[in-house]
Amino acid sequence: MISAAKCGAAKQIIFYVNEASAECIEGRRSYLENGLLPRLKEGLLTMNSWKEKNEDDLELIAIYQKGVDFLTDALKRESAS
Repeated sequence: MISAAKCGAAKQIIFYVNEASAECIEGRRSYLENGLLPRLKEGLLTMNSWKEKNEDDLELIAIYQKGVDFLTDALKRESAS
């Protein structure tokens, strides 16, 4: 089984959190605000509703939460500039 950090969604989140420049985030603002961020929030709601979570589930939840927190803050910062 593939680890949670290596799945496509997690890799995309990790890219934006660890590698994307402020310019990249600003250039992708529409996608991030209207596409990725709502999907991450919806995914978190779904995963948090699961009664039983294994280690991979908890890792993926943590990655999604980090993505939501980071993108929410980054997008607020960029719009304040």
